Amino acid sequence: MQYPSMRGGAQYRVEIPQLSGGVNMSDLPTQVADNQLVALDNMWWYQGALRTRPGLKKFDKGYVPFSVLSCHYINDREAVCVDRDGNAYSIDTHHGGVELGRIDVGAAATVLAVKTEQDSDDEDSAPYLFFVDDGRVYQGSAEGTFSMKEAKPYVPWVTVERRLEDGSPANVTYESFNMLTGDFRSSFSTDGERTDFKMPIEDLTKAAVTVAIRLYNSETRSMRTVSATITPSFDRDYATATIQNIERTEVFPDATDGGNGTYAIACTFDWVLGEVTVRTRVTSNGAAYEYPLPTVASNNVEVTARKTQEGQKETITGMTKAVWFGGARSGLGGGTRLFLTGNPKKTHLVCWSD
Repeated sequence: MQYPSMRGGAQYRVEIPQLSGGVNMSDLPTQVADNQLVALDNMWWYQGALRTRPGLKKFDKGYVPFSVLSCHYINDREAVCVDRDGNAYSIDTHHGGVELGRIDVGAAATVLAVKTEQDSDDEDSAPYLFFVDDGRVYQGSAEGTFSMKEAKPYVPWVTVERRLEDGSPANVTYESFNMLTGDFRSSFSTDGERTDFKMPIEDLTKAAVTVAIRLYNSETRSMRTVSATITPSFDRDYATATIQNIERTEVFPDATDGGNGTYAIACTFDWVLGEVTVRTRVTSNGAAYEYPLPTVASNNVEVTARKTQEGQKETITGMTKAVWFGGARSGLGGGTRLFLTGNPKKTHLVCWSD
C-alpha cells in the first residue's frame, strides 16, 4: 500500500526583528507591532536580546547562617540579604569568606524589600533603599557601616498643561498620585491673559504650598526661577505670599510697558477651591496695579500642594509581600517596579510603583 506524501517545499529564511516592544495583550493580532509579543513567560529584553530571566546565584565560598528570603546584589561579591524574619544583612566575600553585617533600619521594623540603585557611576557608593512594612523608606550608603536615614517619598507631577486644538488650555494627567504621601505637583503656563489656574482636585489639605515660577528677562535674555511658600491661614480658606525684587523686564517683555515703580509677583492659593492665582504687582506713587504674567515657556508655573487621602498609606503599610520586576534593569533582585500585596485587610489587591 502506498501512502500519499507531501511535496517537499523550498527552504526559506525568515528574519525576526528585535523583540524589544514588550507584550501586547490588548490589540488585535493585525495591530501588534513586529517587535512585540502576544504572550511571554519568564523572559526579559536585556543587552539587545530576548533572554530567560536569571535564576539562582551562588557565592564562591562561605555560608550564610540564616534562611535567606531575598538577595540583592551590588556586584559579584557583595550583596544585601533579607532573612525570613525581615532582618537585613550586608554580605561581603572579598576576603575569601563571608563577612556579615547587620543593617539596623529602626526598632521593630521588618524589611519588606531592598533596592540597590545602579544609577551611580560608583557602584560601591550607590545608595540603598530599604522598604519596610510600616511604610517607612530608609536610604543608606554602601561605604563602611550602613548609615541609615528615612527617605522622603517621591512627589509626583500629577498634571501638566497642554493646548487643545482650539488653543484653549487643559490639564493633562502626567503621573499618578503617590499613596505614601499626599504631596503632589501641578504645572501651568502663563500667557499674558490668565491669572487663575485650577488644580486637578479641590478641598486640599491645609498645608504649606510652594509656587515656583520661571521668568525670562527680555533685557539680559536669561531665565531664572523664583518661588514663594504660601502658609495657610486658619481663619479663612486662602492666603497670599509675595515674591519681591522682580525686574521690570521679567514681567513686561516690552521695555515701554509697566511704567516706573517696584515690581513683585503676588501668589494666592485657595485650599477649598484648589486654585492658585499669580499676577504681577506694580507699586507706583502709593498705588498698586496688577497684571497677568507674560508668556515665558510651557508649564513655567509649578505648584506643590497636599491632599491627604485617608487609608491610602495604610493600604501600602499593611502589605506583607513585595517583589521587584520589569524594566531594563530587571535582573536577579532587580527591576524598576515594586509590586506589593498581602494586606489582610485588602485581599486580592496588588499595588505597584510607577
